[in-house]
Amino acid sequence: MQHCVLVYRVQPKGKHWTICFGGFPCGEFDSRRDALHSAAADARRVRRMGHVVHVRVARPPDCERPLPDKMLPALH
Repeated sequence: MQHCVLVYRVQPKGKHWTICFGGFPCGEFDSRRDALHSAAADARRVRRMGHVVHVRVARPPDCERPLPDKMLPALH
């Protein structure tokens, strides 16, 4: 079985947050935290299958200073 690097992106979508995977938005969440929890749970599941998984988290749009996306450390 071929394993690959998969990237989940938690990012704003209008007034909500979404998880983008494979270039497509998946789900709509009321908060960044809710989207992050969902992305992390699915990333752990996929990692158990042997894939390398990264979760990138966009900063809230109302941040006072521009900051790069945050990459979560390895999910256990």
